[in-house]
Amino acid sequence: MAENTAPEVEEQPRRNKRSLLKLLLLALNVVLFLAGVGSLAWTKFGPKPVVPAVAQGQDQHEDQKGTAAHEPAAKGQEVPAKAPAAPKASGGHGSSAGTKSAGGPGGSAAPTLVPLTPFIVNLSGDQGQRYLRLMVQVEVRGELSKDELDKHLPEVRNRLIFLLSSKTFADIGSTQGKYDLQAEIIKNINETLDGPFIKKTYFTEFIVQ
Repeated sequence: MAENTAPEVEEQPRRNKRSLLKLLLLALNVVLFLAGVGSLAWTKFGPKPVVPAVAQGQDQHEDQKGTAAHEPAAKGQEVPAKAPAAPKASGGHGSSAGTKSAGGPGGSAAPTLVPLTPFIVNLSGDQGQRYLRLMVQVEVRGELSKDELDKHLPEVRNRLIFLLSSKTFADIGSTQGKYDLQAEIIKNINETLDGPFIKKTYFTEFIVQ
C-alpha cells in the first residue's frame, strides 16, 4: 500500500503544472485576440486626424481650378475673351493732340492744291535754242477760289505762257530767280482772276535744256 501511494503523490504536481501552463497559454491567446480586435476597432471607429483648414482650402481651390480648366473643353465651349476697355475721353493735351492730327497744325484744314497742265516754252535769248519744261501746283483759298481758277483757266495759261517765254536762262537759272518766278506767277494769276485767290505756287518739275 505504501508503494502505490508514493507515485500518485509525485504525479500530482506534474498535473498542476500542465494545467497552469494551459491556463497561461489560453490567457495569452485571449489577450492577443482582444488586442487585435481593439486595434481594428480603433482604426475603424476611432477619431480621425484633423487636417488643417489652410490645407483643405488649398486643395479645394486647386480642385476648382482644375474643374474650370477642363469644363470648356468638355462642353465644346470657348472661354469668352475680355472686351477691350473703351478709350477715356479727356481734355487737356490728349484732346488737342487728336484735333491737331485730324485737321493739321492748329486744327486748320489741309491746303487745296490744283495742278496745272505742264508748260513747255522756248526761253528768250540764245536764238530760241533753250526751252523750259515746268510743272506747277497752285494753292487756292478754298473751293470758291478753285471754281474761279477753273472758270478762267484758259486765260491763266495764256498769261503764264507769255510770262515764261519772256524769261532768259539767266533770269531763272539761280535759286533766287526761281523764287522770283513763283511770285510773278501768283501775281499774274490773281490779276487774271481779279482777286487774291492764289496763296502759293509749287514747282513739281523744272527742266531747262
